[in-house]
Amino acid sequence: DRRTGGARGSAMVRMGLTTPLQNHAATVNAICAEHPEQVKVVPTTKQILLLHTIIRNKLCSPEDFVFHVDRLVRILMEFALSSVPVEPCSVMTATGREFQGVSSAVKVVGISIMRAGETMESALREVIRAARIGKMLISKDAQDTRTLKYLKLPSSFENRAVLLLDPILDTGATAELAIRSLLERGATESQITFLNLRSSEVGVRRLMQAFPGMQIVTTWIDKHEDGLDGLDFTGAGDFGDLYFGTM
Repeated sequence: DRRTGGARGSAMVRMGLTTPLQNHAATVNAICAEHPEQVKVVPTTKQILLLHTIIRNKLCSPEDFVFHVDRLVRILMEFALSSVPVEPCSVMTATGREFQGVSSAVKVVGISIMRAGETMESALREVIRAARIGKMLISKDAQDTRTLKYLKLPSSFENRAVLLLDPILDTGATAELAIRSLLERGATESQITFLNLRSSEVGVRRLMQAFPGMQIVTTWIDKHEDGLDGLDFTGAGDFGDLYFGTM
């Protein structure tokens, strides 16, 4: 919300951050003000900044890339799960006292957009052991046309929170096809949360215009002029190839 965005900007000033970080703060504040319930950004702490610095460094080793991506995805996953519905419940403690808490109101299913989205599956399984994982493969041809090539989904989306997994949101074309494919097969916009590590401003705005009822949860939003010319992670190449060492 506006208060959160303002606090984030003030914190960045205190941290002595440079122009790219100020651009990030300004973009986050603007988008979150327009979509306060739909767009959620992990607060940009010094550790979040550190992790982005490491994995964006073109000199980052493959081992360091995987280690720090895993850590960033885990932070993202925990943050995103705070929006999953819960319901009141009580349990008895070992001392015989009643503890008033909550339990999950829905089941969680993760849908990874292959191949890069598979880098986020382990973090989901680490925090929700019973989470089911679906997959989809979307190809892109020379004319930049996206085609759904493979799809494996649960038989039903009833009473489920759907976490769509892909570490990068650039133009939003691939994500748009993925979300439309989920909607055509029974999911609703309100069930879908798109998780990624880095979003572009244009990609976020595209998805919010197309699917105003869904949520986007990310650790970073780059301004449009910062470029959509690649992943901005350790040089050129596909994120999945970087992570799995198959470049």
